[in-house]
Amino acid sequence: MRTPLCEIDVKREDLCSDCQKRLDGGQINELDVRVSRSLHKLGKKFFFKNVDFDKALELNELIVLVCEGNIGSLIGKKGRVVAELTAEFGKKVRVIEKSADEKKMVQDLVGTARVLGINKVFDPKKTIHRVIIAEQDKGKMIAHQEALEKGISELLQGEATIEFE
Repeated sequence: MRTPLCEIDVKREDLCSDCQKRLDGGQINELDVRVSRSLHKLGKKFFFKNVDFDKALELNELIVLVCEGNIGSLIGKKGRVVAELTAEFGKKVRVIEKSADEKKMVQDLVGTARVLGINKVFDPKKTIHRVIIAEQDKGKMIAHQEALEKGISELLQGEATIEFE
């Protein structure tokens, strides 16, 4: 399993100079470090087949793991891996697949609320993603609107707003 940390750093307490530079530069965060090390420990108990951990997002009461490949092996049989991570971090853990399809990633992030579309508003200084969710599905979102907007912003690397229609 590939993680944001090098193979040596997932096994020890300190970070090497390269990983420390990436942490200081904001390319990875403390949660990425903690999750990488936890997944390394769990990898001894569970077999993670063809899955790579890309990044972790902390959205108040929810931790979202963005992964590539066979995310089913990271969720575990009957959700056992996710349950262990939830117990370890004290927050609900959700695993989503990194994809070139922005709508699919956002749909995975928000839960069962239907994403009707994503509009990109181009500003000279930034890109704003306007995520449109069905009004009747407002209560089906997996987290609060502000937390999801923060997560979508990190996921799509631009400002994000959620609107209901």
